Amino acid sequence: MVAQIYNRIIMMIFNKYLVLAFLLGALVALILMCQINTKENLPLSFFDLGRNEKIDLDELYEVKRAIEEDYVDSTAFDEPNIEKLAIQGLLSGLNDPYTRYVYTDYERHIDLLDGFTSGIGVYIKSYGPGDPQYVPQFLGGFLITEVVKNGPADQSGILAGDVIVEIDNSSTDGLRIDQVSDKIRGEVGSKVELTLLRFNETVVLPATLITLKFDVYRDNVYFPTIQLQFIDEKTAILTISRFTDRTYSELEQISSGLDFLSLDGLILDLRNNSGGYVNTAKSLTGAFIGDKIVFYQKSRDKELEPVFSDKNDIISEKINMVVIVNGNTASAAEMLAGALQFHGRAILVGSPTYGKGAITTLKKLSPETGLYITSSLWFTPGKISVSPDGLTPDKSLNFNSNNENHYIDTAVKLLRNP
Repeated sequence: MVAQIYNRIIMMIFNKYLVLAFLLGALVALILMCQINTKENLPLSFFDLGRNEKIDLDELYEVKRAIEEDYVDSTAFDEPNIEKLAIQGLLSGLNDPYTRYVYTDYERHIDLLDGFTSGIGVYIKSYGPGDPQYVPQFLGGFLITEVVKNGPADQSGILAGDVIVEIDNSSTDGLRIDQVSDKIRGEVGSKVELTLLRFNETVVLPATLITLKFDVYRDNVYFPTIQLQFIDEKTAILTISRFTDRTYSELEQISSGLDFLSLDGLILDLRNNSGGYVNTAKSLTGAFIGDKIVFYQKSRDKELEPVFSDKNDIISEKINMVVIVNGNTASAAEMLAGALQFHGRAILVGSPTYGKGAITTLKKLSPETGLYITSSLWFTPGKISVSPDGLTPDKSLNFNSNNENHYIDTAVKLLRNP
């Protein structure tokens, strides 16, 4: 009997182009059918959803049959993916872009949150005018700015400064940086063939260019999330690319090996930081301001509650700070930036941030699937939501995102003349 009703539900779901309100009930019934028995006092054409809510399964069946027999596009119904489409249809009714279904590679999502990715271990940027030894004919290439130590690329002999011009014998010309990254990534153990341009400094131009081919086998690589660069003896740039569970310990390691007291100014670069773990945001905020409010949290059926840092400051508050942000600074990175701005610890420079005022939790549904679900909302220490407009910088910049010097130069000027 249960199997019969289950099959009915399977036959009653719309394709992805016709996600309608009844899809919600169909999915819930499908899930419940797999886990509990039907109510004995209900006819087979109904299913009890609790709270006195019932679904008329016969009506859903009739709708599905009408689509099969009368809908103009006979190929639109994708029955093999019906469960995936049903779940996506249910979630679409929430109108929440952050609550979404992970229908494959759940563990890969965990790896990404933890700072791991299946790739070769390189940082890349678009190659163009202004780069060292720029050669116009290789404008479509991508410059390797850093190679992760002991990663696949490092072990294969690839060097920082090499320019990627082909991936698996296909030119990179015309590709965006995210497309190149996607081509380089892949399953652990799989091979990617790279054609690189390298400058041989032992000879004189134009014979300095050599082309090399590398077969690199992908592996899980941890990308350090913090980089420190000194502009001069008194000024440094601290770049945080992601908030993983290792980021705070990386900051501790950097700060213990250097005398931050010797610095007059510190630039915290959070551009293109899409966030990560909330607990990491709390710890990092504490590193700069100590035990103060990081944000306010609004959980289900609860009032606003203050959330404090769980770490003591390790970066002296005597050091002037500027935080650089842009439209890709999001979520947990906005928490850190917003707290530093509110408490007067740093001047915010750049363009308005992304504006994600939601805290999402990743739940495991099966070995392959999971669910990102908005579990609470957060607000700045001033009890202001960043959704949807983001944080407003104290000093707005409208420079092209690729023009690094404008951001850094402005930040340095503000450090020296706040």
